[in-house]
Amino acid sequence: MQIDWAATGNWMQAWAGFAQAGAIVFVAYKGSDAFNIWRKQAIAGRRLDTAEHILDVVYRVRRSLKHVREGYMGNAELIRAETHLKLEQSDWFDELNGQARQRAISGQVALNRLADDQREWDELWAVMPKARSFFGSSLEVQLQNLWRQRGTVAAAAQVRAAYSILEEDVAAKLGRALWTGYGTAGGAKNEVDEDTAEACHEIERVLRPLLFDGNSIS
Repeated sequence: MQIDWAATGNWMQAWAGFAQAGAIVFVAYKGSDAFNIWRKQAIAGRRLDTAEHILDVVYRVRRSLKHVREGYMGNAELIRAETHLKLEQSDWFDELNGQARQRAISGQVALNRLADDQREWDELWAVMPKARSFFGSSLEVQLQNLWRQRGTVAAAAQVRAAYSILEEDVAAKLGRALWTGYGTAGGAKNEVDEDTAEACHEIERVLRPLLFDGNSIS
């Protein structure tokens, strides 16, 4: 039987083409697989970096709230607050005296402390969209809860300073907003203390297992 070398050559060329196509498909498949692995690793790395950043911001914000709501006020802080009120709000501050004047000054101390820590609060606001993107709306809600505590403290400071006479229950509510531990004698609740602690606990519950052993920091 005579071999048709021309046909055989065509057949071998065809199989070579099949083999080449198969190699291309294999390489493309492996390349796609490698890309997917790289992509997952890149996303995981970004999640870790974001989790670390969020925890850092939350820690600094919690520290800021503790500082802002610290009951002790140094003489330098009191002088700074009184000077600010004399310069910026003299139209009503000059008419105050006694406890009303002291409330205005202590309220301004709290506002000054918040202003000094504005960078931390700006970072908290800025990180919320990324927190939602990587970890869902529930984490964003807890960050918003922390942000809300700032507004509560600022509003309490302003109201406490603006009114020379306050009803007892209103004064007590403002005091709980302004000062850590205020009004908790006998087992009463301090709403800002509790809301801050709950928000931080939930944020740590979600993020810390990604980075550490899952234990909450005190």
